[in-house]
Amino acid sequence: MRKTNRVLEALSRKPFAVIGHRGAAGLAPENTLAAFSKAIETGSDIVELDIQVTSDNVVVVSHDEDLRRVAGLDISIRRSSYRDLSSVRIRGEPIPRLEDVLRLCIDRIGVLIEIKVPGDEIHVLEVVRSLGASNWVAVISFSEDPLRTVKRKAPTIPVGILYTQPPGKIIDAKKESFEIVLPRYPLATQRSIELAHRLGIKVIAWTVNDEKWIRELATRGVDGVATDY
Repeated sequence: MRKTNRVLEALSRKPFAVIGHRGAAGLAPENTLAAFSKAIETGSDIVELDIQVTSDNVVVVSHDEDLRRVAGLDISIRRSSYRDLSSVRIRGEPIPRLEDVLRLCIDRIGVLIEIKVPGDEIHVLEVVRSLGASNWVAVISFSEDPLRTVKRKAPTIPVGILYTQPPGKIIDAKKESFEIVLPRYPLATQRSIELAHRLGIKVIAWTVNDEKWIRELATRGVDGVATDY
């Protein structure tokens, strides 16, 4: 019997699923084990993370390709080995590998993995498969190409397309058989959410830290809200 994907399952909960953005980025250093632990502790349904790949092909969890913003260091993650990065601390927390985060989250919470650089999805799939985590993850990206690769190589893993500009990507998602669309929150109109639902697509709005907006999106019928808190 085919197992239910825990991300899609969470997105079916009412009134909506709470997605911890970069873990719980407003409560702990973003994309660290501390942030993911805090998201689990505070009752998130799903966590979202970003990945980069080091020079020795280790998948690490980081939004940026360098460490300037989060650690004040002029260091490129993609040109460094994992060993080079192992001593770096982000407000006291180490840079985790994707493997470390998945081990923390499996059997506890679904995980949205964002691909920033096309091609990285191959390394992500290797990690997910090695841990038997396919039922606990979905892959998202602003680029269609990584999502197409995931659909081809791991068709049981749901994928979602991110966007920030109208008219959005709902029709494109349907054509590509993507299961999720992720509009920046002002684009998650009631009309667009209803269209997505008619086409069998889940809608996650990001990144929403204002209670009035969260209530409004709930009224519109959104399936998930990504928040730092």
